[in-house]
Amino acid sequence: MKRASLNLELNFDFKIGLADQIVSRITEKILDGYLQPGLMLPSIRTLAAQLKVSVDTVVSAYKELEEQGFIKAKRGSGFVVLKNESVLIQTNEKKTPAVASIEKIKLSERARFAEKLSGYFERNNYKNRPFVVYGSGLAKLLDKEWTKQAAMVARSPWNHTDYSDPAGFLPLRRAIAARLLQHRGIKCSAENVIITNGTVQNLNLVFKVLFEPGDTLAMESPSASMFSQIAFFNGLHVHHIPVSERGLTKEHLESLPTGVRGLFVSPANQTPLSVTMEENCRQAVLERAFATKSWILEADIENIVWYNGMPLKPLRAEEGSEHRVVYMDSFTLQFYPGIKIGYLVVPDGYEKAFAGAKLMSDRSSSEQSQAILARFLESSSYDSHLRKLRKKFRNSLSSLQKTIAQHLLGFGHLSNTKCGSHIAFHLDSIPDVEASIKLKEKGILVRPLSSFGGKCSKMNGFMMGFGSFSEEEIQKAVLEIKEVLKTFLHR
Repeated sequence: MKRASLNLELNFDFKIGLADQIVSRITEKILDGYLQPGLMLPSIRTLAAQLKVSVDTVVSAYKELEEQGFIKAKRGSGFVVLKNESVLIQTNEKKTPAVASIEKIKLSERARFAEKLSGYFERNNYKNRPFVVYGSGLAKLLDKEWTKQAAMVARSPWNHTDYSDPAGFLPLRRAIAARLLQHRGIKCSAENVIITNGTVQNLNLVFKVLFEPGDTLAMESPSASMFSQIAFFNGLHVHHIPVSERGLTKEHLESLPTGVRGLFVSPANQTPLSVTMEENCRQAVLERAFATKSWILEADIENIVWYNGMPLKPLRAEEGSEHRVVYMDSFTLQFYPGIKIGYLVVPDGYEKAFAGAKLMSDRSSSEQSQAILARFLESSSYDSHLRKLRKKFRNSLSSLQKTIAQHLLGFGHLSNTKCGSHIAFHLDSIPDVEASIKLKEKGILVRPLSSFGGKCSKMNGFMMGFGSFSEEEIQKAVLEIKEVLKTFLHR
């Protein structure tokens, strides 16, 4: 019987959970079809030697996989992969009366829109390969204190098992408010903080609470297509406002039509162009919001990692902004995508409305996850984690800029990135979508700028993440990009 080759990679930085990692990796390979039914897994001692873990660790992992029904022990042979199929519940054998034709109920317009959005997620787009923006490799930077706090919560599984406050676990909201004042100059109370599942839920809650169907929202262009699609799904009209390589300009802001009820912006590091809003435009954005009694929705996920001088001041840190700015962030960049914790800072008087909207959305987020994060934010280890994170990102950005200068400047130019986790490389003439498809075949993931939504002006190039990759990985990937781009010059 054929024996499988697993090629598993474990993260030893955590120093716990190795058996769980093995279970997760093997389960994924079975569900993805890489491990077909009937294949034999490596023997316990063989896999332990390959992964450099104890035999007991592999025994524990195989036992868990067997209990879950993914594998089965065969006497004298080892463990074999089972067929993964759902259990069908048998009802009575009475046949359904024959029907000549059953007319299918048509999907509503909103349902058809949601159906299209279901294709947004593609697993391969989030694998930790150069140059994905938010990859699982970010978890390698985590401090040991994170593991310690996670283990403490795991040892008391009877705690934090009730429904959480819809607004979020109070100790976490207090910790976030304290850290916002320390790192971003934002003054707010724990009551102003609403815990969410991340950026997508942030936007859904804001659109439901602060806007009515039919309202118009202004949004930067280009921007992530998902953002405008969430607005459409909530019945809003979107007016795209162009962003150039200089950022959002005061002139473009002044050209907004009357009746715009809100402006969605990312002042620190715009997605995907990686530019920062100019100072005169910052003031104009705030002045317009007060003059028109409209909202500013500030996305600030990138501002925790900065490169030149002091951190950029959020709009929400400006005097009086607490009356007009709804501030949103998530912990994806600081930790890893699967943490699924974000938050809103909402104005006084709107706290209960947002908590109620969160309740109607999914009742509450997991209190166990919130408790781990709260403990970590309250510890001094969070500060050392940020220092380590910033150092890694600075080194990776420097390596990427240097390597692109050596090999790619004949094909285009880089954006002037001041903070965040990604840069924009503008191609002179080579079509970015075609080039990105060829690069994906080589295991390199770049987002073509032309694929982003709200194209007020034509953009051509790549959005490239860099924070979770080594200098060697960056250099190798850039050389691959060079070879692919060269093929377009000879067509």
